[in-house]
Amino acid sequence: MYYKNNDKETTYMSNQDKIIVGISIGDLNGIGSEIVLKTFQDPRMLEFCTPVIFASVKVLSFFKKQYDIDINLHGIDTLDKIIPKKINAVSYTHLTLPTIYSV
Repeated sequence: MYYKNNDKETTYMSNQDKIIVGISIGDLNGIGSEIVLKTFQDPRMLEFCTPVIFASVKVLSFFKKQYDIDINLHGIDTLDKIIPKKINAVSYTHLTLPTIYSV
């Protein structure tokens, strides 16, 4: 993958160099879901980051249909299942987090 720097240089980025971006759609009655889905409708966005959308895949699928957006979602239940170059979606109700013990 490459990107242009000042229209002169081409730099290559590996999957390891990409950042993982966690995104919340916010209020279900708001515009967050539309903005997030339309942003990742442009395949170039996946060249710069790996998105993890914190929302139910069912909810996102509803909004995809509502806004006539054709993208593929990868539903995950743990963060170690994130796949680069995919739009990952995790429902917080299914998210497994490590347990933190205090003394």
